[in-house]
Amino acid sequence: MAGEQYASRWRLNPFGYESRRYVRRRGVGDLVEAVEGVSAELKELSETVDRLAGDQEPRDGGSNF
Repeated sequence: MAGEQYASRWRLNPFGYESRRYVRRRGVGDLVEAVEGVSAELKELSETVDRLAGDQEPRDGGSNF
């Protein structure tokens, strides 16, 4: 086979792989890290919104909208 091309046709049955997992299973620790990350991002977003809302206080007592 050295120096020659080789080709083959494969036929895979997708139903043969239906219940098998080829992805690393993630544990509870991974879930906790993800939730903590989302929580930190939401806190940062909330603080930014509060800061921006404070900058937009109406000066004449009226509404900005």
